Amino acid sequence: MVLSWIYSEREQTWVPGPYVIKDYRIQDEFRKCGIDPAHIELGDKIGEYSPDEISSYVVMDIKTLKETNKSISAAMYSIQSVCKYSHITFVVLKLREKKFAVISIPSRPTGRLSAELLETFSLSFSQALYIRSMIAELYKSSKIYRDILENIDKAVFLVDTNMTILSTSPVFYKLFDVSGEAVGKNLFEVVPFLKDIGREVIYSEVVKNRSSVETEEIRIIDENRKVITRTKIIPVIEENEKVTRILTIVEDITDFRLLEEQLKHTAEELARKNRQLAKLAITDELTQLRNYRYFTENLPKVINKHYSEGKPVALLAMDLDNFKRYNDNYGHQAGDKLLAEIAEIVRGFLRTGDFAARYGGDEFVLVLSDCDVDEAVDTAERLCARIANTPLPDNFGQRTEHITASIGVAVMKDEFIDAEELLRRADTALYVSKDRGKGRVTLYEVEIDEQKD
Repeated sequence: MVLSWIYSEREQTWVPGPYVIKDYRIQDEFRKCGIDPAHIELGDKIGEYSPDEISSYVVMDIKTLKETNKSISAAMYSIQSVCKYSHITFVVLKLREKKFAVISIPSRPTGRLSAELLETFSLSFSQALYIRSMIAELYKSSKIYRDILENIDKAVFLVDTNMTILSTSPVFYKLFDVSGEAVGKNLFEVVPFLKDIGREVIYSEVVKNRSSVETEEIRIIDENRKVITRTKIIPVIEENEKVTRILTIVEDITDFRLLEEQLKHTAEELARKNRQLAKLAITDELTQLRNYRYFTENLPKVINKHYSEGKPVALLAMDLDNFKRYNDNYGHQAGDKLLAEIAEIVRGFLRTGDFAARYGGDEFVLVLSDCDVDEAVDTAERLCARIANTPLPDNFGQRTEHITASIGVAVMKDEFIDAEELLRRADTALYVSKDRGKGRVTLYEVEIDEQKD
């Protein structure tokens, strides 16, 4: 707040003049401190006037003020040149060791300051205060910016549109292996790698489109070391909507990417082992066919699916004839090899959508999808013949032995048959094959149950 004061000849003292010019910034400073701008108490005498002559205000002429407060001497020169007066005295209002405003009066207490002079002075001083406050804010902001640059763990640098480096963070030098001062130099001369990867084009696009861009780069240092970085390029847009500077933030994500690769590899390995475990849970270890658990859990699903689609499904129950004799003659190890070889033969008769399982011991089951009676019987007979005609090793490693298989066939056609009943029918037909001399195929028919009864 800039106040005009006049010297009253009648009262022989200084009194507030009729002209008051307000500056909201100064008023706000006072009010923030809880002080009414119209009632300000000031301190000691400075200069040639005593406080009694001008109430309690402190008075200085231009020369004294310049010497006393060098921080605003430039503003005083400006005010003096604008006002065109060489003899101007200033009253400096002080509050908690801070100067907030100045009151101007004639250096000789006669007459009054003109309104024009006060107006000119007020504008000049207000501008000076504003400039000082802006400089202070800019300094504060720049200090914050410098503090951020000094402590951030990323390479941060600012360039103009000519790619001249304006400022950098310490990490910039370390990340790009830059030695010597980089500020003031061309970015691509300081860091040739950025030019090699076509960063010139990207910077041009950022300026043209006035939009940020994110990239990721791999820099090969040597055969044993590479650096992976993530970069964000941000245009600095001024009030005229033009890009004058470009801020770049580069983060070293090498460790992150290596960890990511390790986690990916670990996840893939874990998934592979989980698949192995899942397979083991449904696979017979000896024959590598599906196990009993898988068969009992999935047969009902297959039946329900085929019935809902109106398709037939066949179940073949197979038992090796005289397997006990072979196992006793040649040992359990030979018996296990025989079972594995039979399983391999069985696999050769499966189509897409079919599956076979080891039901137990030397018993096997085959589930044939979308398979009618004729096709099921034909498959069973070909399988039976193939096993019978396959020579098996004896004690001397010669393939002179043979074994046969008995097979029972049950088919669900139009009517629904649950898993338990379908398996019972296939088993019933299997035992008929055994009773009729083994090494043969029997199709389940209702008459078989009637004959048993």
